[in-house]
Amino acid sequence: MNEDIKSYFFELLALQQELDPKMSDESFRSHFKKGLLPSLAETSYMFATPSMRKTEIKNLALKISEVKKLTLINNISTRQCIFNDSKVSVPKIHQPWRSEKRVNEKPNTQWTAQN
Repeated sequence: MNEDIKSYFFELLALQQELDPKMSDESFRSHFKKGLLPSLAETSYMFATPSMRKTEIKNLALKISEVKKLTLINNISTRQCIFNDSKVSVPKIHQPWRSEKRVNEKPNTQWTAQN
């Protein structure tokens, strides 16, 4: 599952508005932390403070979402560059131990006549 933290925040906020419009920031913060995916929780915990209010959680979610989006764009761009580089033709290295017979090449009759 690849849920965006911004979407998660707004879904949780809508649910809170519907079920308990007077929910405290502490309770909202607790629900927010408990429901985070592990991949998002790690990033969130690095920047969260124990006393964050909903507006601060929203700002944090927006920042994390933007960073994740930019990281994804950067990764896609990097992969595209690597993919494009792999299409560049690289000249073959001369390998004398490999004899590749050319189409119009005549067989070496001198060598076979001596043996």
